[in-house]
Amino acid sequence: AGADAPATLATRASLAGAYRAAGKTKEAIACSERVLADRERLLGPDHLDTVSARGSLGYAYRTAGRLKDAIPQYERVVADRERLLSADHRDTLAARAILGSAYQQGRRLREAIATYERAVADSERVLGPGDVDTLTTRCNLATAYYDAGRMTDGVKVLRRALADCERYLGADHPMTSTVMDNLQAATE
Repeated sequence: AGADAPATLATRASLAGAYRAAGKTKEAIACSERVLADRERLLGPDHLDTVSARGSLGYAYRTAGRLKDAIPQYERVVADRERLLSADHRDTLAARAILGSAYQQGRRLREAIATYERAVADSERVLGPGDVDTLTTRCNLATAYYDAGRMTDGVKVLRRALADCERYLGADHPMTSTVMDNLQAATE
């Protein structure tokens, strides 16, 4: 098939994921960097497979604790997905939520909150308030508020998330239980 064949690139991307899963972060990063370089060279920077490879490299960096390297990759993924797919595409919304999470992990709370707030608003508008991704992003916003010392805002967001979980997913759904537990812990 050859080193540049699509099947070879896909196999190399899978190998990077296997390295990450095995805790071999150095190998995962090296493999992910090569996959991104090959996809940029062969497909161009605007191909969605290249954008996905950039996200995977960001994840490999993040797994290794290299947030300073991961965040710029995630920022570019969001910008590329907005440009190539639209700001309202589900993949763009997911990329924005991942960026918010990386900001939060990196203690860049102002940026995390702003990113999550936009992600929640867009997800509610595009996917609906009862979509699991919308509800998850809303809960992540609540934790960012808590991390920033904004407990009242966090509780308010979790209360709304719980009401929507009960309304759209039902009282017995695992996510409803998780949100309820988180809210109880926050208000004790």
